[in-house]
Amino acid sequence: TNSVQDIINAINNTSGTITNLFNNWEMGVMANSNVNLQVTGTTMTNMREFGVYSANNPALLQNNTITLSTPIPPVGFLFIPIGIEVNNVNPNANYVQITGNSITNPVIGIYCTNIVGNGTLTGSRIDHNIINWNASSPISSNTFPSPYNAYYGITLYKCSNLFVDNNNISAIASYNPSILNTLVPPYPYVSGVVVENSVNTTVALNTLTHLGSGILMYDQSSNSQLTCNAMDNGYFGINLTGSTFPY
Repeated sequence: TNSVQDIINAINNTSGTITNLFNNWEMGVMANSNVNLQVTGTTMTNMREFGVYSANNPALLQNNTITLSTPIPPVGFLFIPIGIEVNNVNPNANYVQITGNSITNPVIGIYCTNIVGNGTLTGSRIDHNIINWNASSPISSNTFPSPYNAYYGITLYKCSNLFVDNNNISAIASYNPSILNTLVPPYPYVSGVVVENSVNTTVALNTLTHLGSGILMYDQSSNSQLTCNAMDNGYFGINLTGSTFPY
């Protein structure tokens, strides 16, 4: 619970913590250019489209708890429940740091497009997040058709020089990874980290459990490093189907 003094202290950058609570919303926080976005310590439950969406902004998204609902989408309205989505950031706009968040039952947990990092840990980084699908997620049924064809923990699309490290991504223990055989490759049913057209990416020290693919890479993702990741009880550990990543 926040007090007025907490709010005053936070505004004055002294001490205190201010938080917001969201429940049963389509969208939590949306920032579309020209802000230095910071969302920290916020709780969002039953979000239907996304928790945080940011475009063209430097952003610090830290220690938030986001739970998505994944109902069958209405006809003609193909939204995808996403925990955090960040688009279009380059080093001149400072950085994007997505760290310490807990995201439950997304279709995509963290989705980044067109982010250019500077190749250092103090630049753009996705780290120490927990993403999981529990018994209330559609994937727990092990049946098709599902409301969505695939579920991804962290997805990078047309990014470069990013670090994805120390994240923990897992599906419910009863999930049977072999059901991905009913899908058309290279789209396994549930994937931990997806790297598409994203060069110079470092994927390291992540824990990936009960997944169709621990790490899925395809298209041009050259000069990337996959190292020291722990993968347990899945189907493909590292899936390079359709990738130009050097074997």
